[in-house]
Amino acid sequence: TPLMSLCIKGSFEKGIDVNEGSAKYNFSGIHVTGFSDVVDSIAAINWAVFKEKKIKMEDLINALKNNFRGSKEIQSYLIYKCPKYGSDDDNADVYAKKAIEILAQSVKGLKNARGGDYRVGIHAMTTHVGFGIFTGALPSGRKKGKPLNRDIAPGFTGEKGITAAINSITKINHSLLTNGVACTLNIDPNMVLLDRGKIFESILRTYVKLNGSHLQFNSISIETLNEAQEYPDIYKDLMVRVSGYSARYTELPRAVQDDIKARYCYSKF
Repeated sequence: TPLMSLCIKGSFEKGIDVNEGSAKYNFSGIHVTGFSDVVDSIAAINWAVFKEKKIKMEDLINALKNNFRGSKEIQSYLIYKCPKYGSDDDNADVYAKKAIEILAQSVKGLKNARGGDYRVGIHAMTTHVGFGIFTGALPSGRKKGKPLNRDIAPGFTGEKGITAAINSITKINHSLLTNGVACTLNIDPNMVLLDRGKIFESILRTYVKLNGSHLQFNSISIETLNEAQEYPDIYKDLMVRVSGYSARYTELPRAVQDDIKARYCYSKF
């Protein structure tokens, strides 16, 4: 890694390779996957079991153990009746804020083998798909084996529009996520064209003013993604954002393609 060492502060000045611990900033990153799954699950337990008392804890546990087999009513209530991160609902967003604070505090003062700090970030690349295979059913309503959510974007919901999603996302203290953040949202291509793009521009500016950090979009219709899976040779140059990086859609594993398709596509502001 001689070239990399030239670009990293401390290594060039010392004449020592970066792999030998010469970098001035020697922090290690911890990447979090399934953030909204945790938030939605805690919010669902609090709402369904303790606040509204619609579901008994033992019934919820039994439903999760059986992957919601024979418990469709419970699963439906968890998905559609409980507060969700991304809806600008403090009944869920309060747990998003708290989760970030706990994550940051959990590594505070810890040192890695090079004497550097540990830093927390939220973006998954594609690990959310693999990790989901080994994760059981969750109180959010997610079934066993399904992909976890990839970054700080909302998971299940989007009915209240992209403005509500941004309000939820920016309630989090992004400055605590010093190892980076990804926020990937799927939007209807027609939204970008409204009022010659001025409305979409205002959304971006609002996100920044609310101290949001990273934000990226897939402005591709579900019809296009379906066609790309059916006719990959025609769509071999179709680019998508996965979670913090871009890739050719047809070259991604089928499970990752399906995950991108399954993400909520925002069609209103």
